[in-house]
Amino acid sequence: MSISGLLVLMVFLQTVSTEELEETVCQDEIAELDCPSGHTVQVKTAMFGRTDKRICKRRNIPNPDNCTAPNTLSIMQEKCNLKQSCRVHATTNLFGDPCNHFSYLRVTYTCPTNYEFLRIIRCEHEVSEIECPEQQKIKIMNVLYGRKNQHTCHPTEFSMNAALETNNCASKSASDVVENMCNGLNNCRVWVESVQFNKDDGCPTTFKYLEIDYLCVD
Repeated sequence: MSISGLLVLMVFLQTVSTEELEETVCQDEIAELDCPSGHTVQVKTAMFGRTDKRICKRRNIPNPDNCTAPNTLSIMQEKCNLKQSCRVHATTNLFGDPCNHFSYLRVTYTCPTNYEFLRIIRCEHEVSEIECPEQQKIKIMNVLYGRKNQHTCHPTEFSMNAALETNNCASKSASDVVENMCNGLNNCRVWVESVQFNKDDGCPTTFKYLEIDYLCVD
């Protein structure tokens, strides 16, 4: 049986410890924050600067003077919260240069449990309509435009001319496209057409579908 125009509420029940995790990297390195599948990052604290001379040692670094960039926490929360993983380049271009000497980035975060993801699936040439309750906003989590199985939106039910030539193709730009159209809004509409996704799915003659996982957040 095919899946067409389906909206599914998915609840991830896997238990993950709420113990805080820590990531510390030196200036110009990349911080990697990761949570298990179905769970997302929640940044608790973040500091870019220097409060401990022993961390990321360099010659001629003055004694710690609690020099910290004031906007580090908000930057990290914007880049990482509600994502399964994120990568942040610890540079003075991003955080500023609070110390005028070599700094480091230290982040603590948790992976909250039991997030409720909504999933909507629409077939090619249909419209995906995403809507959250009043006062809540859309947060896109995962997007697939392409095809990963035979049964979802089987082409013979839609067009005699539609093809099913592969079960393994996906647009590289789908996440960026849908995030730009929907994130932060109460509702949005996405047309399921290859031109919408820059025709970069790698299977132009295959009948495709759009699968979106999202949250409704305050």
